[in-house]
Amino acid sequence: MAGDGVIKIVGQSIKRNIRKEDLGIRYGGDEFLILLFNQDKRAAKKVIERIRKEINELNAGQRISIQISAGVAYYNSLINVGDIIKMADRDLYKEKQMKKT
Repeated sequence: MAGDGVIKIVGQSIKRNIRKEDLGIRYGGDEFLILLFNQDKRAAKKVIERIRKEINELNAGQRISIQISAGVAYYNSLINVGDIIKMADRDLYKEKQMKKT
């Protein structure tokens, strides 16, 4: 499975696992940004786990496996969107580092 194919598969999984009012976009390279409106931390984690489960099922029998790392941040009217994205990115980086150890 080539890089573009992987990105397409992940994008489709995100689309299937979020609500119509939510937003999933390719943020850059192999990163996606998912905006879940009016959701709490538990709901966000459930969405991530559904996406991971679906990707893991797709990995069965493939020579190349897709791994999902996720960062989560929550909107607060006192914080601008750029800072929220940075917070989620830091959370994502921490998870990637934990997977390496």
